[in-house]
Amino acid sequence: YETTKQPAIETQLIVMLKQCMQMIHSSSAVRLHTFACKYRDIAVYARILHRGVTNVLEKSHTKRYSLCCEIYRILLQAQPYSYDRGQWFVRLALILHHHLKQCEAAFTVCDDALTDSFVVCADRNPL
Repeated sequence: YETTKQPAIETQLIVMLKQCMQMIHSSSAVRLHTFACKYRDIAVYARILHRGVTNVLEKSHTKRYSLCCEIYRILLQAQPYSYDRGQWFVRLALILHHHLKQCEAAFTVCDDALTDSFVVCADRNPL
């Protein structure tokens, strides 16, 4: 019973996260300076999601790596001006390559990260 119910819950979670990030992103369309961007509501929610993924989903005994990948992709789409983008790209590429054994997808993520202008130099080295 638990195994059949789990994918439905994960799908609902992904849909809710996408809707929440889209609503926050569309409601705060005002362009702010880079310093002020990290204090916006979407940036705070993104940091909370990032901490939740790294501390709960990746390090728990269940290790739901496909759900982690989906959340990192949602974060990368919804938060374009974040300082954490490089860390998200690194984690996504690591999960894809090491845990899910999807080398081509990991290479594509690394390529996207290196062409992203919002990824700082310190985060480009691990990629």
